[in-house]
Amino acid sequence: MAAETPDSPHSPSPGTATRPIAALINRVLTGRYEILEFIGEGPLLAAYRARDRAQNRVVALKILLPQRAADYANIKEKLRTGLGEVLSLSHPSITRAFDVGADEENGAAVFVAEEYIRGIDLKERIRRAAPFQLTAATDCGIALAEALEFAHARGIAHGDVRPQNVLIGPEGQVKLSGFGIAEAQNLALYQDPGLLTRVVAYVASDAAASARPTASADLYALGVILFEMLTGDLPFKGDNPLQVAIKHAQEPVPSPRTINLGVPRALDGIVQKALGKRPEDRYLSAAEMLSDLREVRDSLRYGKSLAWSPQDRARIPAGAGAAILPSAAVSAIAPPDDEEADMGDATIVMPGAIRGGGALEARRGGAAVPPRATPAEAQGISGDEDEAINDRRGNKRKNSSGGNGGNGGNGSRWLTFINLFLGLALIGGIGGLVWMTMNFLQPTSEVVVPNLVGRSLTEAKTEGIDKKFSLAIVDQQYMDKVPSDQIYQQRPEPGRRIRQGKQVSLWVSRGPRMAEVPDVRDMSFDLARRLIEKNGLRVGNYTDEFDPLAPRGNVLRQSPESGENRPRGTKIDLVRSKGEEPPPTPEPLPSIDYVPDDTPPDDPLTDDAGNAVPEEADNRTRTFTVPYKVPRDDQPHRIRIDVIDRDGPRTIYDETLQAGEKVSADVQGIGKRITIKVYDNDALKTEQTK
Repeated sequence: MAAETPDSPHSPSPGTATRPIAALINRVLTGRYEILEFIGEGPLLAAYRARDRAQNRVVALKILLPQRAADYANIKEKLRTGLGEVLSLSHPSITRAFDVGADEENGAAVFVAEEYIRGIDLKERIRRAAPFQLTAATDCGIALAEALEFAHARGIAHGDVRPQNVLIGPEGQVKLSGFGIAEAQNLALYQDPGLLTRVVAYVASDAAASARPTASADLYALGVILFEMLTGDLPFKGDNPLQVAIKHAQEPVPSPRTINLGVPRALDGIVQKALGKRPEDRYLSAAEMLSDLREVRDSLRYGKSLAWSPQDRARIPAGAGAAILPSAAVSAIAPPDDEEADMGDATIVMPGAIRGGGALEARRGGAAVPPRATPAEAQGISGDEDEAINDRRGNKRKNSSGGNGGNGGNGSRWLTFINLFLGLALIGGIGGLVWMTMNFLQPTSEVVVPNLVGRSLTEAKTEGIDKKFSLAIVDQQYMDKVPSDQIYQQRPEPGRRIRQGKQVSLWVSRGPRMAEVPDVRDMSFDLARRLIEKNGLRVGNYTDEFDPLAPRGNVLRQSPESGENRPRGTKIDLVRSKGEEPPPTPEPLPSIDYVPDDTPPDDPLTDDAGNAVPEEADNRTRTFTVPYKVPRDDQPHRIRIDVIDRDGPRTIYDETLQAGEKVSADVQGIGKRITIKVYDNDALKTEQTK
């Protein structure tokens, strides 16, 4: 049992749309993955359609369900480890995993970003169209077998091969998803048996006892999928998971031909062999199953016979000493019936065992000999054709025995050739044995894998040369936070021991992807933001200021300037226009502070008789402080202060000031009536008489 993808990768599962996980919509994980749409939910993960801002592409984002992360202490670590091991899988029939990460602040304890396939899953396709045409079912089976062969060759088993995890693209391409989640999902399945309902129909009985997924269980599940495509039904069904599991373990494998008479014997045999109760009864490898499926495809394409079955192939008991040979090879070297040597009790494997004839064994010396299939029957040759061939063979035997006066010249040449061949084979075998002995008996040196994460590729190459291990770059991606040419992941992990010369896989960063800063000046703020985000950048801080020439809301300035190349995700700061500044509110006229003159008045004028003489004018000097604040309008202002007193008008202050400055001038006047006037750019602003 074991890997995991949502039950319906491209359509929401019934009853899941209202779950709390839908609250993740519109969130951005790790500042990179913007969640757009909820797709579906499986036993362990929920799937979303998301946009990768760094790579500017749509991805399928699968996130560990919050309740699973809370229930099982070590499930996060198992999930991260399993997903990390499959990042290097790159095959046309496997959905590509791009990134593994976590963003617990946004509710994602573990997530994986995968290739997004527009289309439906195979389960929905079966519901709509099963039973499939033979070519469609065979082609789909071949694609899945190729994916499993590729993964198994790299030591990776899937563990949850189900039609829900098979995606059908709009052009018919078949993709197997869900690698790397097997062990983590097993925790959930074993502790919550209710989840078994989703997977038990595709689980071999021996897989339930294994903590890790196996290649044999994957091939069993593929057999169930083939059965379902050919018939539209499952081979084993029950009212509950326990009943289904018992049927997997005990009931005979049903034949697809009993449900769909159009299934040829060859396809029926492939399905039944894949569904063997024991691993040794099934295909030994995905490559073996793939070979049979390709033979069926070729037979359908070129009109060849499909009357054979892989179950007809003979199984040789251990120690019997017989070998299975192709039928053509057997018929070429087998002696005629009247010249057969006495074989005693040796087992003879007949050519019919290869295709259609069954596993026939003939024992001499007491045991009944069952009828032997002729090479012609094994190869589908009619009786008349076989008789003609036998006549020609009889003539050849006569010529070889008596055509040269009975001296057996042809037989001698054949004997010489066989002896020469056996001699060369013996010499080659001895040489191979010596080579193997030299290779495997010499002591092997091991090295400890160093930690290469965070180091440059150049440093890693130097380390590999020093410690005698090879390097293989699995993937190179643009990464915002990892400098170019720096290693961000490796397999095997640091500290593992490997033989000298073994390979260490590396994932290397290409650094941040660069983007050109667009010119957004004189654009509306919304249009500028869309253009900035389209280029892979972000809007940073923005401020507003008055501008009489720019419409309200338009961009006045930007930083960085347009045309510069910056890493994707860089923030662009903007200054927006607030339009024309409204006229300033008139300020109240400033009051002029009077500074009293402390000079004691002069003694009144008197004549010689001591009589007072009236004054013609007041000659006293008075001082005043005149304040003035220049308006804030970004314009220069010429400020002039004039005084009119006993001596007449005069200017006592004349300066050019900037907007917002303040004036505080001391003014002196003589006489009883003093008038003070303040001008701003020759416009009278205040006038007071004291």
